[in-house]
Amino acid sequence: MGVIEIISAIFRIYRRFFNYIGASPFISAISQLYRRISIYIGDFPIISAISQLYRRISIYISDSSFISAISQLYRLTDKSRQ
Repeated sequence: MGVIEIISAIFRIYRRFFNYIGASPFISAISQLYRRISIYIGDFPIISAISQLYRRISIYISDSSFISAISQLYRLTDKSRQ
């Protein structure tokens, strides 16, 4: 299973349970996942920057909008690698 498939599965789970979990634990889980597999991908600094940005502006945006933005970012990033 590739990285994109893993992230896609995480997003599907988040969409089902977003009423029960906040974005912070979700973002933390993604961050931990990327730390573990960062030797295989070069965009961990991007994820870290997005996570830090979210922490600063989280009161202004909804969790679902942020998750959607990350999902779109990964689709674009994946296409640029191929």
